[in-house]
Amino acid sequence: MTIEILNFPQRKIALHSMMKFFGHETVSDRDRYEWSGVRRGRQEFILWQHTLSGVGALRYENREYELPPGTSMLLHFPHDHIYYKPETGGKWEFIYAGFNGYELIRIARELERQYGPVHPLGENSASVRKLLQVLESPQQYREPFLASACAYELICNLAAEISNLPGCGSYPLSVRRAMDLVVNSPGDPPDIEAMAAAAGMSRWHFSRL
Repeated sequence: MTIEILNFPQRKIALHSMMKFFGHETVSDRDRYEWSGVRRGRQEFILWQHTLSGVGALRYENREYELPPGTSMLLHFPHDHIYYKPETGGKWEFIYAGFNGYELIRIARELERQYGPVHPLGENSASVRKLLQVLESPQQYREPFLASACAYELICNLAAEISNLPGCGSYPLSVRRAMDLVVNSPGDPPDIEAMAAAAGMSRWHFSRL
């Protein structure tokens, strides 16, 4: 298990993107692992976590997601979500990085709003390879300016990759939730009211979109 917590001395030049921690962890099938998005303090930050092997799970605003190998989640804190290792999921191996700074938070929250919290990047993801490189040479990121530059590069690379995934078109996340409802209900097509409710909109606003 590798965990790096980055604590920097006070500096005169403000940096608006910063990597705060990163790591590589394996949770065994006997271990309990659960983190709540509303119980990690009041300071805003974002988390990128990518599954290498095993399976994790995410409960995000009352919706359940599975996190198999090749899948990333991008979350902001504080927020109503819980990510955990299922009791029957065996081990869960993942890498992760945490960031703060208003520019990175802005980008990550916009990605979350448009594309949701879970992203199937696959095993050959360029963004994941970059994060693995960070894990292989942690000593260079103890310099705050290099850590800031790396944080911005990681999030921008991730944003480019997420926005180009198949199915990530121009539809906002709210509308895609309604589309998912239709696709997953082939024998009982939902009416407009149910689709609008899935999108979190009024019938009038949903119909207009």
